Amino acid sequence: MPRFLLCSRPALALLALTLACGSGGDATAPSDPPAASNLPAELVGEWHYQQILDQNCDPETGQCVPTADQSETVTLGSDGHFEHVFVGESNFPPCSMEVLHQSEGTAAVQGSTLLLHMSKGVTKVTNTCGEDSTTDEAGDTDTYTWELSDNNGSTQLTLTNDKGTPLGPFDRK
Repeated sequence: MPRFLLCSRPALALLALTLACGSGGDATAPSDPPAASNLPAELVGEWHYQQILDQNCDPETGQCVPTADQSETVTLGSDGHFEHVFVGESNFPPCSMEVLHQSEGTAAVQGSTLLLHMSKGVTKVTNTCGEDSTTDEAGDTDTYTWELSDNNGSTQLTLTNDKGTPLGPFDRK
């Protein structure tokens, strides 16, 4: 996790983004990822979440950027294959941070628990007020509880990571 030396406000925003990404979850190597999918049919598909926070505008140039934004897509295949992509950015001048996560592997469900066993996974952090980092997460497993809900006739997926942080709600694409 990067240290924030100059700015405390971005630290809070990007700490939330980094935790939300779910990467580095319980960091356990899968003992025996399932050979065939046991994913419930209602979880199969492409799920997307996006959030853009307030704009921060430079009074001299008029240029505006969101204070923070994130986009996350989780794709769960009927064959048990998953792909997870997270992009998060925080802009609190003079500091900015970008968190990029991409992973794929095998997904399994045990009751209300979703396990993402990563065969490939990397998280890259670029931080103008702290340290940059790249973390190889291949072999790790992220653990979430999952819940489906109805939002005006549209199914939404909420994942809660092992730290108790809810992610989403994700909309089906």
